[in-house]
Amino acid sequence: MKQANFFRVRTPANDHAHVYKGGFGGNGGDGGDIMELRVQRLEEDMREVKNTLSRLEPLIVRIDERQKHLPTNTTLIISLITIFAAGLAIPQLSNIIAAFK
Repeated sequence: MKQANFFRVRTPANDHAHVYKGGFGGNGGDGGDIMELRVQRLEEDMREVKNTLSRLEPLIVRIDERQKHLPTNTTLIISLITIFAAGLAIPQLSNIIAAFK
């Protein structure tokens, strides 16, 4: 006796669940129709994925171009260390200048 398989598929495009039951083909049963439905659904989903990726590609290129103009982490750390060191040195310099007066 053939055991029925149950599973739900939820996609953003339809936002409701479809329940399929039956085999997955290859056993001479009615699974071929179910497999066709599954393949058709996958093909539709792939079209959606490709459309989304084609819309995202220009955005990713722009982000990459902008990112090239930003300073690296090393540059930022060196700048902060320099500013900190200068802040520590200013009081010492004022003491040295006051000693020469």
